[in-house]
Amino acid sequence: MKRILPLLLALILMLSLAMTACADQLISRSITVEVVANTEQIDETESTEVSEYSIVYVPGSGASGSTKTYNYTMKSAEDTDTPKPEIKSASALGFTNDGATFSYWSGSDGNQYAPGSAVDLASTGGSLTLTGVWAGEKNASITIKDDKGNVIYSGSDVQGWTLDLSTVSVDVPDDKELTGWKTSSGTVLGVNAVIRITGDDNVLTAVFKAKDPEKREAEISISKYITNKRWEKDGKIRLFKAGETVDFNIVVTNTGDKPTTDKIIVYDTLKGVKIKSGSGYSRDDGNAIIKAGLGEGRSVTIKATYTIKSSDLSKHKLVNMAYAYYRGHEIWDACRIPIRHRDSSDYVNTTTITVYADSSLSQPLNQIISDFELDYTDYSVNVVYGTDLTTISSIAAYGGSDVLITVGKDHMDFLDLSASTTANPNRNNRIISSTRITPVQNRAALVGRSGTVVTFRQLSGVLSSGQAKLAISTNANEMASTFAQEAATSLAIDLSTLKATGAVIECANSAEVAQAVQSGKADLGIMSGSDAVAYGMTTADVANDGICTPVSYPAAVLRGSTRQSVAQTFVNYLRSTDARYIFNSFGYTAM
Repeated sequence: MKRILPLLLALILMLSLAMTACADQLISRSITVEVVANTEQIDETESTEVSEYSIVYVPGSGASGSTKTYNYTMKSAEDTDTPKPEIKSASALGFTNDGATFSYWSGSDGNQYAPGSAVDLASTGGSLTLTGVWAGEKNASITIKDDKGNVIYSGSDVQGWTLDLSTVSVDVPDDKELTGWKTSSGTVLGVNAVIRITGDDNVLTAVFKAKDPEKREAEISISKYITNKRWEKDGKIRLFKAGETVDFNIVVTNTGDKPTTDKIIVYDTLKGVKIKSGSGYSRDDGNAIIKAGLGEGRSVTIKATYTIKSSDLSKHKLVNMAYAYYRGHEIWDACRIPIRHRDSSDYVNTTTITVYADSSLSQPLNQIISDFELDYTDYSVNVVYGTDLTTISSIAAYGGSDVLITVGKDHMDFLDLSASTTANPNRNNRIISSTRITPVQNRAALVGRSGTVVTFRQLSGVLSSGQAKLAISTNANEMASTFAQEAATSLAIDLSTLKATGAVIECANSAEVAQAVQSGKADLGIMSGSDAVAYGMTTADVANDGICTPVSYPAAVLRGSTRQSVAQTFVNYLRSTDARYIFNSFGYTAM
């Protein structure tokens, strides 16, 4: 018994110590608070409230390195402190700034923080952004030269700036192309490289190479026409009757400077047209096949026929299209066949109307007239182009025939009795007011080289910051000059100041504006939409009415016309789907 008692006491003491240790451990685990960075989590045995905090480190002006975010998660029981993490150093974050020394962190809460100091995140609202402030940054400079050593751009105090070399303008000789920019160390950067400027005396020199000889290519054209005898007689067009055969020639010509390297397939869309045998081509499944090797300037004439059917007599005309297909490209030409009605004679008189228009509309209007005459076989159009003001004065004094299309609303108002006395002080009554329409406008276009993405609204910013140069016309007789002045006023662009800095380049006309942009002397230009297409420019943006007032082209039937019905048909045609497509394709805006 004496031996057992001490053993029991020892055992009780050991159990008591073990239970005390467990209790201490449980108590400790219930009140532990940990602060963890990034995505680490605390291992706890109890469900507790979670609070999120963060610090964002930004390298700062001129410094290298990516912004880093540290998230702090606190899981705790009641009455615990918020995290007070230690501020990290710039070097620990991998931030560097060539030639500069780190000074301190500038906090989003308005305070300055030194590396190694602690911050109470509760006082910052739970999050804090720290931006590096550096001392002794280098006054970096850059000079850009062309291949002859001429300075085309220089800048100082540009430490840490980013420069997109694709925006640098340099005159490129016609026989060369820009291939890159050579640094002072001899490294050649790409044409579209984006660089960060650090250090002194950075020099970039343009690198050119001779252009590759232009590839010679074969190109083809096609024309189709009726060859029947007595096709026209005394100015009258013959009408074909049922059972008569219409003979066609389809002429395919190589207009390029190299023989064709593949076959040309020629076909007609009018069901019932038959390709006849002939020289220079073969026939296959209703098509004509011209084999490869058609020389430069050489033509092949394909003969075809069509027999008028009784079912055709209900139509005024047949329009058939001949297509030529060569190496993935297709071209066409149309031919109209006037049909004789049961109650008509063999020949029909063609009613001709005269249209007066400004010469600036000649390209789209010629094509529209051609399509109109295809659609209306009995009508033909004689167009008289001239200077708008001369035409208006003549019509005001002597009247005119049939249709007038003017440049600008005020010119038409001058002849319209329904216009105000201010617009028409002489009370001219030369047009039929009810026929007046505005089928098309010409709007201001902001043009650039291929890939240019700038809007009129962005123009002020890119010019004042030196990112781009703008070419404008100073020719008062061109609408491009008016557009440029209106855009400058609307967008609060100081042309005089920008001209002094070289950001605005004045040109004698729109042709010079196009040359300046195409050569790289300017990045952008302002001209009319029609000129943008004519000069092959890339249109980056088209101005709305709030930036530039568009030039309108009203059309109306003249009161002195003796063919008012036909004239009205033509005026209406100016708003047809085909006419709208043609206007738009030439850079105008169809209404």
